[in-house]
Amino acid sequence: DMEQVLSAIDHYLAGKQNIYRVEFRFLRKNGTYMWIQAKGKIVSRDNQGKPLRFVGLHADITERKKVEESLYLSQFIIDKAPIGIWRMGEKGEILDVNKQGCASLGYTREELCQMTIFDFDPDQNPERWACNVAELKEAGATVFESRHRHKNNEIIAIQVIQNLVKFEDQVFHIAFVLDITDRKQNEQELLAYRDHLEMLVEKRTTELMEAMQAANQATRAKSDFLATMSHEIRTPMNAIIGMTHLAIKECGSPKQHRFLKTIQQSAESLLGIINEILDFSKIEAGKLVLDSIPFNLRDLIQDTLTILAPAAHAKQLELVRAGAAEEASR
Repeated sequence: DMEQVLSAIDHYLAGKQNIYRVEFRFLRKNGTYMWIQAKGKIVSRDNQGKPLRFVGLHADITERKKVEESLYLSQFIIDKAPIGIWRMGEKGEILDVNKQGCASLGYTREELCQMTIFDFDPDQNPERWACNVAELKEAGATVFESRHRHKNNEIIAIQVIQNLVKFEDQVFHIAFVLDITDRKQNEQELLAYRDHLEMLVEKRTTELMEAMQAANQATRAKSDFLATMSHEIRTPMNAIIGMTHLAIKECGSPKQHRFLKTIQQSAESLLGIINEILDFSKIEAGKLVLDSIPFNLRDLIQDTLTILAPAAHAKQLELVRAGAAEEASR
C-alpha cells in the first residue's frame, strides 16, 4: 500500500488535509498482514514554512478491519438475496431494507427508511401491527400472505416470513418478503381453467345422458314395434299353417300333397323367422334366455332346400345337398 501512503503524505503536505490520516497494511515476519491506522500532524515549521517536526502514531486496527469485512460481506449477501429482507422497529418504522426489497416497491433505500409499514401495506394499521407484534412474541416466527402497494400504486401479492430479534436492549422486526404476484395469477388462471373444464364435463355429461335416454327410447319404440308387428303377422301365419295341415289330411293327389307340404314348411319357417325377430327385441331389452335343445341338421337342411327349390327351378338352377346321411343327422 506504499502508493496510498505516499499519496496521503503529499496531500497533507500540500495543505489539502488538516491532519495526516491513512490506513495501510504491514507485512509481518511470519508472512501475514496487519492493518495499521496512521495519524499525524506537523508541530513545527521554519521561517519559510517548511515542516521541521512531525508527530504521529500507528494503531493496530487488524481486528476492526476483520469485523468491517465481515459486515461488508454480510451486507453484500443480503443485497444479493432474491427476496426482500426488512428490518423494522416495534412501531413499524423501516430501519433497513435490502436491494430486492427496494426494487420490489420501486423506492430507494433512503426513501423507505423515511417510511413506515403503513405507508405501503394496505392491510396494516397501528392496531393490527400491535397485535402482530404481540403474536410474534408469543408464537415466534409466522408465515402469511399479504399485499404491498408499489410506488406506482400497483398492488402486488406477497408471502411473508417474520420474526422478532432482540439485539442487546433493542427488539427488531425481521421480515423476509417474497413477491408471489405471478404465482397468484397462475393460480387464478388454473382455477378458471378448472372451472371451465368442469363446466364442459358437466355439459358433455348432460348431452350424453340425453343422447342415451333418446337412444333407449328409440330402442324401446323399435322393440315395441317389432313385438306388435310380429304378433300381427303370427296370427295369420298360424291360420295358414293350421288350414294347410287340414288340407293335407283331406288331399288325395300326391302332387297337391307335395305342394301343400311345401306351403306348410315355408309358413313354419317364416313363423320361425318372426320368432327370431322377437328374440332380437328381447336381446335389446336384456330379456333373452337361450335354451340348449337337440335338433336334426339333416331335416333343417332339407326344409331349407324345399323352401328355396321353387326360386332355384325358376332360374334353372339345381340345389344339391352334399354330405353323408349319418353326419347330417348328428
